[in-house]
Amino acid sequence: MKNVTDNQPELYLIPVGELFELDSKAVQIAYAPLHGAYTLVDAKEAGKLQEPSTANTDFTTALKSLPMLPLLPTPPTTDDIWEVDLLLNNICNFHCSYCYSAAGRSNKRMPEAAWKKTVDFIFAPDKKDKLPVRFSFSGGGEPLISFPEIRRVVNYIEQKHQESGRPYTLGLVTNGSLLTDEVIEYIRDKKIEIVVSFEVLPELQNRERGSWDKVSTNLHRMHELGCPFGIRSPLTEDALPHLPAMLNMLAEQFPFIKSLVVEPVHSPEWYGSSEKLSAYFDLFFNTYTKAVEQAEALGIMLVSNAFSQLKYRRKAKCMCKAVVTAEGSISHCARVAASTEPLYDRFIYGHADTPGDEPLSFKQEMFEFINKRNIFEQPECVTCYARWNCGGDCSLFRQTYPAECYEVSCHFTKRCLVWEMLRNMRKQFSHANPEQSFEDYVRSSI
Repeated sequence: MKNVTDNQPELYLIPVGELFELDSKAVQIAYAPLHGAYTLVDAKEAGKLQEPSTANTDFTTALKSLPMLPLLPTPPTTDDIWEVDLLLNNICNFHCSYCYSAAGRSNKRMPEAAWKKTVDFIFAPDKKDKLPVRFSFSGGGEPLISFPEIRRVVNYIEQKHQESGRPYTLGLVTNGSLLTDEVIEYIRDKKIEIVVSFEVLPELQNRERGSWDKVSTNLHRMHELGCPFGIRSPLTEDALPHLPAMLNMLAEQFPFIKSLVVEPVHSPEWYGSSEKLSAYFDLFFNTYTKAVEQAEALGIMLVSNAFSQLKYRRKAKCMCKAVVTAEGSISHCARVAASTEPLYDRFIYGHADTPGDEPLSFKQEMFEFINKRNIFEQPECVTCYARWNCGGDCSLFRQTYPAECYEVSCHFTKRCLVWEMLRNMRKQFSHANPEQSFEDYVRSSI
């Protein structure tokens, strides 16, 4: 849907009448993505928004008083990087069926000089007024295999922070199998935000990852020791039908877990045609949207990044973070981090394993090329109402899936966005009108 105004804030009309069993354009969402504002309009009101006098409509007048949504900052130069992933090893004790980094498995560990130079770079005196930096210990392998190194890295970060003053936060993604009391207490005391990848159900966990008993015990122990954590579950097409059972088990056996993050599994080996990907996305959409109500009834917040798109705006999906690999190279994506992976050369834009006292080195042309993958450079994004929400889709997706799948992914993103807007409007209406159906009200108002 094209922008309906040429000289006003971005405003789009999205036909949704069919969702109310009406003609497609009988009900439309007027959406201003830069403000995160949206409302339902009928065909007559939609016509007014398309007229030259659109600036005088109630909706566009209201937009003038609304603040702009925060823009996720894309670093214009390497000096502006504010996200750093440290992949301390390429070793893993699990063998997940959908693992994105299995091709990079090895015994390699990040050289000490690489992480030290990275921390030095981030906390250099000339960067003290830059954005707060986010350090994450994640992918490549299982980070807690390198727990002694994590302690040393964190100590060094604290030291450099004291010298620089630049704010920072810490994160860690783990499979949860190596969590001892010592590790849990350290994570808690250092305020490291930890996410555990966990399939919840024993049959799913043991099939996809293994060690359900051990991870389950560790989750309970984290709760007992007062260590906040989150869990996430990538869901294959085989796992999706089990989502209701996963929610029930959380409520019954893990009542202290009040949220679950679920995400689609991106695997061109499994869903590498438009037909297969479309069927998978349809299944994910239908399963997730039904499960949200069940989760709310159980007191659990069910979340997916595919649906949570209205909190901010962005001009690119990939924020060009610095992913320091176990080999000492710098990738812009944690999913491409080993020289044995086929796309390695397309994602590496620097090195932290430089000789002697030399600082990090960057390939500026590659960095600039990565930053050009945004909503202004991709023709199909120019008139898309969801462009500020999806940022032009994932760069890795576009380089691994065939072109026929791009439109499928775009359709899924827009479908999720519309669902999220309608859900929010429905909740507001139901709060004010608990005895009346939102759908019935919309149909009767046309």
